Amino acid sequence: MNRKKIGKGILLVGCVMVVCVAAWLYSPWWIKSEFEHPHGRIGDIPVPEGFERVPDDGSGYADFLRSLPLYKEGAKVREYIGNAVADSVQPYNYRVVHLPLLSQNEQCADVCMHLRAEYLFRKRRFFNIHFNDTQGQTLRYWWGGWRRPFIKYLREVYKVCNTESMKDEMDTRKLADMQVGDVLVYDLKARPDGKYGHAVTVADMAVNPATGEKVFMLVQGSTPACLIHVMKNVEDPSGSPWFKLDPDAKELDFGFVKYYPDELRHF
Repeated sequence: MNRKKIGKGILLVGCVMVVCVAAWLYSPWWIKSEFEHPHGRIGDIPVPEGFERVPDDGSGYADFLRSLPLYKEGAKVREYIGNAVADSVQPYNYRVVHLPLLSQNEQCADVCMHLRAEYLFRKRRFFNIHFNDTQGQTLRYWWGGWRRPFIKYLREVYKVCNTESMKDEMDTRKLADMQVGDVLVYDLKARPDGKYGHAVTVADMAVNPATGEKVFMLVQGSTPACLIHVMKNVEDPSGSPWFKLDPDAKELDFGFVKYYPDELRHF
């Protein structure tokens, strides 16, 4: 009889533990899967005539990036500290994304990681949130659906991850196979001056069904930390913010930054 009572007690404790773990992982239940977008969103930016947006690959990441809300037209890119206009990137600003930065350390690579983590968080794929630091160590997120520890986690990531660690962690993809959510990234070792690296996210793509031609859109952050923004096509303002995808390009020139074909990567 005592053994039965003990067994029932152990079963009850086990059930309570399972419920507690489930609550820890999946609460709060009120995580919003979509943003409010009173001034439109990335997916509302018109595609060029004759083009149509490429469908989401089934993961939901393309749909997430297209759901990012925008500030009203004409809004300027402002720095995280001091609210001053970020003069260095303002000429390349098409529209400002209405997604608050989390710290003064949130710069170009950090923005790419923030977007990816935010998508996984809203999908409740908490165990998929992880990034490698500059020493190759994996930083995993363990705190389920609670916003405060999620923000704290990303702030720690920003301190120890950068373009170099992100580039090393991600797999390459051919330009011809570019997908929404891919990242163009190089580290300071990849340039002769060796002063900085840079990373931008492919936020949207469209294709001309008749010709097969593709165009893509980029979002970026910068240094010092400033608001995320859709990049303007300064080389072809009439087509802005879309860039033509040349699968045979030797380099991709966006005005203030250039990338090489082998610098396209994906999570």
